[in-house]
Amino acid sequence: MGAGVRGDALYDALVGATAAEHDALVLSADRRAAPTYEAVGARFTILS
Repeated sequence: MGAGVRGDALYDALVGATAAEHDALVLSADRRAAPTYEAVGARFTILS
């Protein structure tokens, strides 16, 4: 991916990119994924 995403974040990027492509909202409890979702242009909400 050209957004500087590597390692385990690659799976988050795949989810985020797919959601962005379909204008879907990602719901996640993983705060570490937030920068990755932002990098691929996904809309997301981090659940507490």
